[in-house]
Amino acid sequence: MRILLGAALIAMQFGFWLPAQAMTSEQLVGACKNSQQKLAQDAKREDAIRKLLDTGTCAGFIGGAVSGINVVGSLMKQQGVTKRDLICLPTDISPPQLVNMFVKHIDSHPEEKQLPAQLGIYRYFVSNFPCKE
Repeated sequence: MRILLGAALIAMQFGFWLPAQAMTSEQLVGACKNSQQKLAQDAKREDAIRKLLDTGTCAGFIGGAVSGINVVGSLMKQQGVTKRDLICLPTDISPPQLVNMFVKHIDSHPEEKQLPAQLGIYRYFVSNFPCKE
């Protein structure tokens, strides 16, 4: 029963929306990079709006995915499927630094660029910021 619950939670976190045009890690990193570029003084209003939307997409997607992963991890821990939470972010690293670290990771791992963004986020944050038991 516990294993079934854990598998169902993971499928809900990563699987149900994948067939419906999922964002890849490369697309997410593109939005992150676009959000970090400075706008020229004479930039058009549409460019400014696009940059703001990319900023929200980047930070919101990564933050939402990490939060979702941690919710699933907490539920799995409560059910005894795992013995620890999945991701423990350090308090001395700011959210923009975490975004930049993820962007650099995807840039240096081209084999991960076509993964669904949620899976890329999961792999990066679980392996780099695991919780101690």
